[in-house]
Amino acid sequence: MRILHRYIFSNLLSTFVIALLVLSFVMMVGLLFKATGYIASGASLENVLRFLALGFPGTLSLSIPIAALVSTLLVFGRLSSDSEISAMRACGVSMRRIMLTPFLLGIALSLASFYITGVVSPNSSYARRTFRRIVKTSDILAIIEPGKSIVGVPGMPDNSSLFVQSRDGDMLYDVRILEPLPEGGMRDIKAKEVYVVQNTNGTVLLQMHDATISPLRLKGQGELGVGQAEYFEYTVGDELENRDEPPPRRIKDLVSADLEAAIVRNRGLIDRTRDNIGDNLFRINEISNALMEASATLAATQALIAAEARAEALLETPDTLASPEAQDNPEAPESSENPEDPDSPPGPEPGSLAYLEKEVNDFNTRLNTLGDRDENLRARLDELIENGSKMRTEGVNRIVLALASLCFIAVAVPYGLKSSRRESSIGTAICLGVCVFYNLVLITTESLAKHPSFYPHVIAWIPVVLCVVLSLHGIRKNT
Repeated sequence: MRILHRYIFSNLLSTFVIALLVLSFVMMVGLLFKATGYIASGASLENVLRFLALGFPGTLSLSIPIAALVSTLLVFGRLSSDSEISAMRACGVSMRRIMLTPFLLGIALSLASFYITGVVSPNSSYARRTFRRIVKTSDILAIIEPGKSIVGVPGMPDNSSLFVQSRDGDMLYDVRILEPLPEGGMRDIKAKEVYVVQNTNGTVLLQMHDATISPLRLKGQGELGVGQAEYFEYTVGDELENRDEPPPRRIKDLVSADLEAAIVRNRGLIDRTRDNIGDNLFRINEISNALMEASATLAATQALIAAEARAEALLETPDTLASPEAQDNPEAPESSENPEDPDSPPGPEPGSLAYLEKEVNDFNTRLNTLGDRDENLRARLDELIENGSKMRTEGVNRIVLALASLCFIAVAVPYGLKSSRRESSIGTAICLGVCVFYNLVLITTESLAKHPSFYPHVIAWIPVVLCVVLSLHGIRKNT
């Protein structure tokens, strides 16, 4: 039995290694095209090779499951076509014993994929992203061709151009830079001499002497003045490259341990935000009730004052009944009030109409403030839920992708057996369809990660369940 398992394992391993090399090369075609662009831009060979090395681990997480599927189909298809499977079963070896070796290989590949998807690929993605910024600017001298205008210089704004008349080592002569301005139009920078300084953070500093700076064709403003400078510095590279600290990691750049910790922190923030929303709603209800009481009191007070005014108007004697002498020489009534200092007027007395109006206005202001706070808290809660969905989906996708090797082998062994030519084609088609569906679901869940209502972290398990069902059906069929 050991000889049998060793025979199956050696065939599977050799075929798997060849398939892995071929598939990895095919999947690195995109990186090879990018590397070719870097070489055409004048990047050094060392930087290009380092870029390719950083991109290789990311392809392994995809190439290992497919290589496992292809190698299992090829090996078990050949064993069944050569009647070796029939001979094993005639000797009393059950189908479950035959599938033991590929299952163990699938478990080993899945464990390796767990480490690759959880640790190697995130670190590689982060290193490649940070390294790409350095590659874009550190080899700027290599792309300079004296006498020619270069459009799209790495590290400069889009639609920018650089012209150098002549060059002597790191010294450039008669340099002209055209770059777009945020307001529209172009800015023209000319310098007689420019010394190129390579910074350690990957940026390039152009130290310009006898520089002329003139905005051109500003929208709605025409030409502005021309600036002269004996010394002017121009940095090639974005603001992020000028910082000493490394850029923050994205969700895909987090290793599994950090991703799990981030999910736990996000859940805590969601709970606290929900508590704050509940407290805010409680305060809104309290102030709303107080506002209703104050509004009712104000309305009753206004009605009472209006009724008293009408009663006084009906009871007082009209001035028209007074004597003509009194009408001709009216005397101003003496005011019984002693106005206080207008510079410091007293506040309204409690219970007065002005006091009630002020109280209602204060309640309205506080209610509007709490309403704005409620909107901000709910927007923050939606953002946290969306981020949590992205992180959960990323974590589940890593697990599902790591299990792909075991799932593909479990499906490929029973469906790769050739009992007849026609059945063999159907089994191979089923296996390839499962592979396509498996990866399609992972791509779909990644797109749905922004929509927690679709439960993308649950949808990602569908292909795993499908593989288990197909594998059990195939084993039962061939037993």
